[in-house]
Amino acid sequence: MNNTIHIVPVILSRANFGRSKSLLHELKSDKRFKLSIISGASAVVDRFGEANKFIESSGFSVSHKIQCLIDSSTNEAQALTMSIATMQLTGILAKLNPDAVIVVADRYETLAISIAASFQNIPLIHIQGGEISGNIDDKVRNANTALSDFHFTATKKSKDRVIRMGANPKKVFNVGCPSLDLLNKRNLVKRNLAEINHLGVGANIDFRQPYILVSQHSVTTEVEQSKEYMNQIIHACNQFPLQKVLIWPNSDAGTGGISKSIRLFRDSGINISSWRFITAVPPDLYANLLKHSACLVGNSSSFIRESAFLGTPSVIIGNRQQNREIGKNVTLSRNSKKEIISAIKKQLHHGPYKVDMLYGNGKSGKEMKKIILKNFSS
Repeated sequence: MNNTIHIVPVILSRANFGRSKSLLHELKSDKRFKLSIISGASAVVDRFGEANKFIESSGFSVSHKIQCLIDSSTNEAQALTMSIATMQLTGILAKLNPDAVIVVADRYETLAISIAASFQNIPLIHIQGGEISGNIDDKVRNANTALSDFHFTATKKSKDRVIRMGANPKKVFNVGCPSLDLLNKRNLVKRNLAEINHLGVGANIDFRQPYILVSQHSVTTEVEQSKEYMNQIIHACNQFPLQKVLIWPNSDAGTGGISKSIRLFRDSGINISSWRFITAVPPDLYANLLKHSACLVGNSSSFIRESAFLGTPSVIIGNRQQNREIGKNVTLSRNSKKEIISAIKKQLHHGPYKVDMLYGNGKSGKEMKKIILKNFSS
């Protein structure tokens, strides 16, 4: 079909898939588009949940898989991973010669996507630019914005920042956060959460009872403190009799310290009877897990974006998300057991919050497809 618009989404982490899944479904279901999905880095590594399996089980075909992750918890490993990914993606994109490439957000590997596409004059679509958080993510996000041609932002403030960076205002669109589409469309009922007990190890969670969801990633400018930060969170959460579901960290520099803290706690056998430890969760099941949690504890951006839309009480710890726009459902805490305990108590006492559409209304995928069709149709 000669008039088909060929789009290449590149998914290099579990977060990339959750942030683009609704758009991928919209494009896949429309015969005017051709999808060639590339996956790689931590998305094809079992230790980080092998998100590639989630992609394929959701009905998508992966055209190319790249092995580029330097499996080390250092800043040097991040730079090496990115350089290897750039070389591999450059060759693949040269062969595919698509109409556009999609890059998501701000993880360090995404720089490889932007470089490989933009230096071959392939139009680049960036999702979730213009935000401010902390650590090296801001530099990566802004670099992706500078290299991109079309911009799908999640908030009005983000759209304004992208335009102030020099992007063509006619190519910047505030569509909201696409991960909210999964919350808007799915029947988020507790009975589906039983699948969690088939993932990971540890206690079987009774989802009829309250639970705390924990997800902590490293701050790449504070790598040496990663282990201690995780210790503070674990021991704070253990002061509460509620069940806990802990999701393993991503592949950033410093993840080794967080992982070591979790393993030492898990292997100690002391006070772990209420914990379940999971490597990764499919996006739709993760949406359910967020919805029914009594409290979210850690520094995942989903504890800000999705949690606002769901009204789930959230405790954001440390500097990783320090400057991001937050809703009323979020309480901030420093990396101290005492402060974390106080923040959790406050959120458990408050309970669920009202829905906040700070990051959109859950209809991003349809809007993004409409914009792509308008701008790439011949």
